[in-house]
Amino acid sequence: MIEIGRLKLKTLWLILRGIGERSHGYAIYAKTQISLKHIYTILPQLVKAGLVREVGYDPKERRKYYSLTEKGKTLLDILTLIMGESFTCVVFDLENVIFEKILEDPSEDRISVSTWDLLFIRMGIYDEYTRLKKDRLNYNEMIFKACEILKKRRLNEDRFYQMINSRNYTPGVKEVIETLLEKGVKIGIIGGFRELAQKLIKEFHLENEIKQNKIILQPYCALEFAKDGTLIKPILERTDYENKASLLEAFTKVSGISPKEIAYIGSDVEDIPIMKRVGLAIAFNTNKPSVINAAKWTINEKDLRKVLPHLYKD
Repeated sequence: MIEIGRLKLKTLWLILRGIGERSHGYAIYAKTQISLKHIYTILPQLVKAGLVREVGYDPKERRKYYSLTEKGKTLLDILTLIMGESFTCVVFDLENVIFEKILEDPSEDRISVSTWDLLFIRMGIYDEYTRLKKDRLNYNEMIFKACEILKKRRLNEDRFYQMINSRNYTPGVKEVIETLLEKGVKIGIIGGFRELAQKLIKEFHLENEIKQNKIILQPYCALEFAKDGTLIKPILERTDYENKASLLEAFTKVSGISPKEIAYIGSDVEDIPIMKRVGLAIAFNTNKPSVINAAKWTINEKDLRKVLPHLYKD
């Protein structure tokens, strides 16, 4: 048995959490800042205790890879309860968490309210988008048809950016981002328009945090315009409203963080697949029963600062 009495619980907790699905010694050090000497002393003990197993070796890098056993995962869950929930990464939905909802939608429809709704509302043709959503097309088909309608209605680049820039932030967003960055927590922002994410980065002066990989963006669409400002086509990532979790998978590959290390804050039906995979799911400013049931905590106020006590005790 590993000598728990000689190993601080917090150190054990951090190392188990750092290993996650698959990791090597230096990656664990990068996540935990525990000395490499200490990590390489503890890892054989964890293997011997049946908490961790070796899962591979890279002869070129001369690195052993480790993952948690079921026993290790169980202990990690117990230690997380003892230590209090604390996550190395917090991921937010862009459209309806970072930014205020455009309108309330009580339905359990798979297509959440987004900037697409705003474009059609401001163009005075929202009934056309409502009919389009009812056609139950796949995501790509629907967005390309929506774009064709907007082209015919002469949506141009200037007007598009006027609409993007009119979006309001959810109260408390700036303070939450600053608090997480001060704690050394990586931030993920997924979904929504690339142009909306760019607005956030520019207005909050987060360019350096993006370069340093402290904030990772994973938007799923953008609009392409010609030099004269006319709309050409949408640019889409490989995702849809039934599989938003693919954005989480892309995010974990880029960040090197396992889903169980992530707290996710979402608000709509398309967030549920992500909520089921992460370490902590928080439903924010939603009255949809399916979303509330998928989350551990629900925030009923329109103030993002209310999520912080559920992430960290101090």
